[in-house]
Amino acid sequence: MKRKITSYCVLLLVYISSCGEYEPNIITMVVGDQKINCKGNQGLSECYLVQQGDQIGSDLWESFPNEIEGFSYFPGSIYTIQVDKKEIRNRFQNSTETKYIFIKELSRVIID
Repeated sequence: MKRKITSYCVLLLVYISSCGEYEPNIITMVVGDQKINCKGNQGLSECYLVQQGDQIGSDLWESFPNEIEGFSYFPGSIYTIQVDKKEIRNRFQNSTETKYIFIKELSRVIID
């Protein structure tokens, strides 16, 4: 039993020490004035319409099935926001999940 606990503690220390300092990946995106029905991670849901990168300012919008943690969305407004695009690696399932965390609102235009 003592050997099992010691092995667990060593594995935990290796895991903690392998976690480097996190560097944010800040991106700007434009969120449209309405959501659309789409197929998201959990099946059918409502998705934001967004523009990112070179799409910003164009007529191209893409459905965005992810949530943006901390973002207060109200239909009828177009938002330009900054988010932290965070890749979270699940070592046990050998997969990566992307989280979007709201940083700040750069502008909000109310559509009549």
